[in-house]
Amino acid sequence: MEDLRLNLRLALRTLRRNPLISFLAVLCLALGIGANTAIFSVVNTVLLRPLPFRDVDRLTMLTTTYNEPGEKPERLAVSPMDYQAWNEQSRAFESITTQEVTSFNLLSDGEPERIEGAWIAANWLQTMGVEPVLGRGIQPDEDRLGTRGDVVLLGHGLWRRRFGSDPAVLGRKLVLDGQPFTVIGVLPQDFQFPYQAELWAPMGLDPNQMPQRTRRSIGVFARLKPDASEDQAQSELSAIAQRLELESPATHTGWGADVRLMRDELTGDIRPRLYVLVTAVAFVLLIACANVASLLLARAHGQGREVAIQTAIGADRRWLIRQFLTESLILSLLGGALGVLFAFWTLGPLVALSPVNTMAAFFHDIGVDGTVLGFAVLVSVLTGVAFGLMPALQASRPDLVPSLKDEIGSGTGGRARLQGALVVAQVAL
Repeated sequence: MEDLRLNLRLALRTLRRNPLISFLAVLCLALGIGANTAIFSVVNTVLLRPLPFRDVDRLTMLTTTYNEPGEKPERLAVSPMDYQAWNEQSRAFESITTQEVTSFNLLSDGEPERIEGAWIAANWLQTMGVEPVLGRGIQPDEDRLGTRGDVVLLGHGLWRRRFGSDPAVLGRKLVLDGQPFTVIGVLPQDFQFPYQAELWAPMGLDPNQMPQRTRRSIGVFARLKPDASEDQAQSELSAIAQRLELESPATHTGWGADVRLMRDELTGDIRPRLYVLVTAVAFVLLIACANVASLLLARAHGQGREVAIQTAIGADRRWLIRQFLTESLILSLLGGALGVLFAFWTLGPLVALSPVNTMAAFFHDIGVDGTVLGFAVLVSVLTGVAFGLMPALQASRPDLVPSLKDEIGSGTGGRARLQGALVVAQVAL
């Protein structure tokens, strides 16, 4: 511990003595670590954080497709007629449910508010694999065919914001679009599906009575049976689509069906882009490391006499390496702290630049959390070792006699070669 305190004291004194080099090093590292932290924040939320569904590998989204000759099939919403056929004829699914995105005018205590929400079938929560944190879900008798029920589920954010997280909200009367509804449950905090939804009420869909049975406006989700696969379900729905085309050519010619796992639906398009970004910012960090290593190598050359004196009075090579690595770690941790601030500042614009995806209901809260901070600390430490090791090894082997005489150009051959290698590495990266 005494050696560690001495290393820290000497490192801080050296950094204060070279403020410009220290500032440039911290700034380079802050940009590299900040970029990595910002992108990791997105990756952590989109690719690593588990989705709030039970057995998400069995949850699928079903869409219809229109096959325009010579064009890529377009995936579209589903009609009540298709939904009814899939419900009656498919065997690969444990359950199939539906929703229709809407918005409600909420009138309760306080100001009226426009709330995003959805009409849902009674088995929607069961199929999605979500349990209310308070109260219960919609019962079948509350989702009568052709009649929308008068019960409603609240999102956790709306419950906290509008009702102060009051458990007594159950049974409370709300007015939505001028109609009375009774609150029966509150959904989990991390659940906002469809995108930004905070209210869910019974749909009351009756495909046989709807005058617009072929109007494609509803979203359909299904849970695969444990022994069924995505390919099996796709083959089954394609066969049903062919039968519908034969039975109703006027409305179904050219129309097909598509099955996609919910996990792939939410992240499929953005996954390869994020992998490219992760690789790119990793190279940015490596370039920053090479930059800072060059700065420290130049500074270490200026400390040649000081290192030679330390060696002459008994400092061994291991102690000198530890001293230089301590300086590097201090710089990298300062750069990491500034990099986290940089990540905070850039996350908002970064997320805003991404295309709006109404399916991305769980990626609205991308931010710097404990996992991301842990990543930033780990990257900072590894970075400190990475860019500090070469200067430490080079400076810990001084040529004592020329260094003590403070001769100009002593030891420049090895340092020049190493700096040249670092420049080559930077250009290559």
